[in-house]
Amino acid sequence: MFSSLITTVLDAVYPSRCCNCGVPGSVVCADCLSEIDYYFVPIALKLDPLRIDTYCAVAHLEGIVRKMIHQLKYERVVALGEVAGKMLYMSSEWPSADLVTAVPLHPHRLGQRGFNQAELIGASFAHHAHIPYKTILARTVDTPHQAQQLTRADREHNITDYFSILPGIDPGPSLVGKDIILIDDVCTTGITLNHCAKVLKNAGCKKVSALTLAHGR
Repeated sequence: MFSSLITTVLDAVYPSRCCNCGVPGSVVCADCLSEIDYYFVPIALKLDPLRIDTYCAVAHLEGIVRKMIHQLKYERVVALGEVAGKMLYMSSEWPSADLVTAVPLHPHRLGQRGFNQAELIGASFAHHAHIPYKTILARTVDTPHQAQQLTRADREHNITDYFSILPGIDPGPSLVGKDIILIDDVCTTGITLNHCAKVLKNAGCKKVSALTLAHGR
């Protein structure tokens, strides 16, 4: 948390620079944003059973978008979370919903990083979409980094039953019959999103739609 605070202070003192071209003024400049090859249609996830009702991403995981995610997660350029959330709002075919939530980090990983990048993106998206944001899910087991080269079967086994409803949340009034938008930074196979959607629907949610900044490896 302290390192993320330092980053926030430094961002206020020194001018931001584009994460792609380095031009001062903003964390992603307008010229670089215009170079992204945006998706504008839902993406079909090949999962059985598929618990996600719809899934959309802003763009493929490459070029500027890959740099944005890397600098957000590993270089703690937290302002990119706000930009990514606004990109989701402006670029995706997102459905109406009662609540927005995000894929959780395990407390150990959260302590190391100081923030959950999916929550930063989700809170920004919710703000622009005028939908309430709520932290609903918990990750109960600290899994290996998904960035490692795992097979699809490994990924499926890696996260089975590793998510739950956050302790203290009463599923009844909070979730039953609700339409939820689930946010993450990247989707590769969709397995993580699908398991989170399973937990949400088991808690009574009617519909779970997923949005991510990037799709692919």
